[in-house]
Amino acid sequence: MRNRLRRLISVAALAGLLAVAAPIGRVHACSCAMMGPAERLASADAAFVGVVAALEEPPSLQPELALDPVLYTFVVEEALKGSLATSVLLASNRDNGANCGFDFAVAQRWRVFAYADEAGGLTTSSCSGNELLADGVPIPSVEGGDPGPPPAGLLIALGASALVAAVSTWAFTRRGRSAAV
Repeated sequence: MRNRLRRLISVAALAGLLAVAAPIGRVHACSCAMMGPAERLASADAAFVGVVAALEEPPSLQPELALDPVLYTFVVEEALKGSLATSVLLASNRDNGANCGFDFAVAQRWRVFAYADEAGGLTTSSCSGNELLADGVPIPSVEGGDPGPPPAGLLIALGASALVAAVSTWAFTRRGRSAAV
């Protein structure tokens, strides 16, 4: 009975920490109204024309749920709005048809409309109105371009996961010692 209670507490702690540590961004409805280019530019925090230089998919146990954002590195060719570096790190959920995510591919040129998240990073979605301009283009080089540190939300989620793993290991190790006594 005590072992079952410990397991339930561990699972509840894990669920609670994941819920608290999950990054929360600007909310967009997937049934978003169609806006013209002028409205998209006006509502965006940043806009640019750029080429996807790299993408980083975080490890996920269930990629079909599309819970973890994919991080895209863009080489900025033209800033349309905002003060942008020569390379930009942009986050977006995977597009699974129901989550408003947006997928980019390496060597594609896009006009991107992005929004600032709470951690100061940029994010986009299917409601942003991004436009594919060309596919299979050469990736421009960026001299000394650094996309910056990972978003704070990602670091918090990783830290919370490590904490839950440590507490669970400790709880199950104690259980083994008390059963042996």
